[in-house]
Amino acid sequence: MSIPEAASVGPRWRAVRQGAGYCAAGTMSLYLLVKVIWVARLLLGGGSWEAETQVADWALLNALTVVMAAAGVALGLSLARPWGMRIPAPLLLLPAWTAAGFLVPMLPYMVVSALLGDGSSEEGARAVSVAEPAAAGWEMAFLAIGFAGMGLGLAVGLPIYLRERWPWAFLGRVGDLPRVRPTWRANAVRAALAVAAGLGVMWSFWAVGGTVGLRADLGLNGRLLAATSGAWAFAAAGGVCVLTARVARRLAVWFPMAVAFAGSGFLTAWSGWKLGISAFGPDGFAPREHLPVAFAGNILAVAAGVVMVGAVLQVYRSRAGAQRAS
Repeated sequence: MSIPEAASVGPRWRAVRQGAGYCAAGTMSLYLLVKVIWVARLLLGGGSWEAETQVADWALLNALTVVMAAAGVALGLSLARPWGMRIPAPLLLLPAWTAAGFLVPMLPYMVVSALLGDGSSEEGARAVSVAEPAAAGWEMAFLAIGFAGMGLGLAVGLPIYLRERWPWAFLGRVGDLPRVRPTWRANAVRAALAVAAGLGVMWSFWAVGGTVGLRADLGLNGRLLAATSGAWAFAAAGGVCVLTARVARRLAVWFPMAVAFAGSGFLTAWSGWKLGISAFGPDGFAPREHLPVAFAGNILAVAAGVVMVGAVLQVYRSRAGAQRAS
């Protein structure tokens, strides 16, 4: 099957991409505003943090989220503006993969926790936003809008951007993919798939009430997060398996490609974040798992996500090379 390099989306899809990009940038600007206010408040001696001795730690952690939010605004604009198509691939794909991993898989969790309406949504927002213990209602609203708007903007705009810029990654069916010569990478991919499946089982077990490996009760919000993690671990493994083993040959390529991209980003981004704040963050971020379980699980998840996105890129390069040679 030959796919011309000139294949592109129509003007309506470009308009959707641009709108989604502006939505992502605009809503994440609200998140950025709150975080800038909090950092300033900490540095000026205000805020409601429990221990004055931890002010520097909290300021540093929130400053990191300021940098992340600013990068998110820039990413949203790059999806909307013409200059975004000229950004070198590594400079675009790395933050896009990380941001999509952080936010897109969390959209179902946000919807479910909001529908429950029992405080789990606010608890989750504080957990993932490094929120003040007594943050004002408008601040929590801005954080939630920033997370949801950026996630929705990426979920809509990023696939269109990638499809427009790298069409071979999305067009055709799985059966059209060329066979990839087995190398040492194949064993690494198999190991990553096994790790992702194992983590999916563990997180799903906690989601339904299991306690093995835990030192504290997860609560409803924690079980929702565990269920989200388990679902995306399985989804990432399934997407990569479909692409590399060329199963489900009649399935459109874009679906496993998108799922594997977002799922591998989820494993690496969230596990890397939890690993960092558990090891270097202020008190109050101790994991609810036993420490060996938490650190081993997060390290394995980060490694599995990196290997799996490498497999996705290898599949794309193989197909692009085959198309150019035809």
